[in-house]
Amino acid sequence: MDDFALTATSDSTRHNVRILQRQYAILKARGSRLGVGFFVPKTELIHRPTNRDRDPPSAAPVHLDRMVFHPKGEIRCIGLWFTPSLSTTPHFTKRLAKAQAAFVAVKRLFHPGMGLPPFLCHRLAASLLFPILSHGGDVFHPPVHMVRRLAVFWHKVQRWCTNCFACTPTDILAMEAGLPPLDLLLPYKRRLANLRVLCSQPHRDQACHSLPCPLGTDPLPPPP
Repeated sequence: MDDFALTATSDSTRHNVRILQRQYAILKARGSRLGVGFFVPKTELIHRPTNRDRDPPSAAPVHLDRMVFHPKGEIRCIGLWFTPSLSTTPHFTKRLAKAQAAFVAVKRLFHPGMGLPPFLCHRLAASLLFPILSHGGDVFHPPVHMVRRLAVFWHKVQRWCTNCFACTPTDILAMEAGLPPLDLLLPYKRRLANLRVLCSQPHRDQACHSLPCPLGTDPLPPPP
């Protein structure tokens, strides 16, 4: 098992810690009966305190198997970076850095003066660079200033696909490269994620249980 997350909610940070420690003991007991273990040293803790919480988050570490884990400012789970304030800027900043590194590595694969055909550049941009850049875009909504930073890199990718000049307008770049701008691609990716949840069966996707059923209809029964 990888990237296992445990969440607790209460009116106090210290109470959350007690809940997490108790639930971990229950999970550990159940896992031992199934032959499943947890690598405790990789544990990461983060607190999202409310305005009513008077205890500082840094003063509430969690104790698991005689090991102490202090809360962090950022944690990663399934490639998503979370912060106490639920800001999406750190996540997309790291995605931008990974996409830039991948872009540099791709351009080093070719000798000077011997570039790839435009359709292969387009394929690499759509199948490699965009998934790295937009990972988490179906869950997180980047702020406006972050979208602008992502768009600057995306314009470089479009110029690389078309071999256009640096002064070429960005609207023409999107049409020539066949790569839509990010302010269209990111909302489209979120809509696809919403459609997957809406079209899933409740017994297959837990997120469907929170969706209200249309008036006069019943939830779909599970398939035989």
